[in-house]
Amino acid sequence: TILLLATYSRSQLMEAEANLGSFLQYLPEARSLIANFVENNFASFFALLSKFRSMLELDIHMHSHVDKLFQNIWEKSAIAYLKPFENAKMDVMASAFGVSLQTLEDGLSKLILAGSLPFRLDLCNLLILKDVVDPRMALYQKTLEFGEQSNRTTLSYIVASKLQLIEGAVQANSSSSSSSHSGSSLSSW
Repeated sequence: TILLLATYSRSQLMEAEANLGSFLQYLPEARSLIANFVENNFASFFALLSKFRSMLELDIHMHSHVDKLFQNIWEKSAIAYLKPFENAKMDVMASAFGVSLQTLEDGLSKLILAGSLPFRLDLCNLLILKDVVDPRMALYQKTLEFGEQSNRTTLSYIVASKLQLIEGAVQANSSSSSSSHSGSSLSSW
């Protein structure tokens, strides 16, 4: 269940829950964990997830992966929580996640710096704001990239044509020198 949460998307989780229905009926905690994540009940999700953490840390195979798995789950939860919003209040999100403002700020900062979350933090007003891309700046950036690509393509064509000219000159040189060598060898007979 923890591996599903760490790696699957929301739609894949819903599909997995449907496919594993008979198996999950014997593990009600796992079923409610998936259901809470899919339904965005993050406070109860993280409370239940903390119970799983202690069990996983005792597991001989999983203990070395627990921190990374829980970090992936937290990142997916933050992205899922913020996805429908243009902006959100940090204190509301912190209470929804059951964490302190500082913990939330640290986690979101890491996600934003890694480029996983297209938001920015307004720490004065305690807001999480979606990055708005200026369409003119995006067009300007695309134009510059196209120009650079065009320059590289043109340069590669110039280099290829010069190589063909050099190859033709080398072949002409070698054919004229081989005919002069063959002519001199015939006259010596």
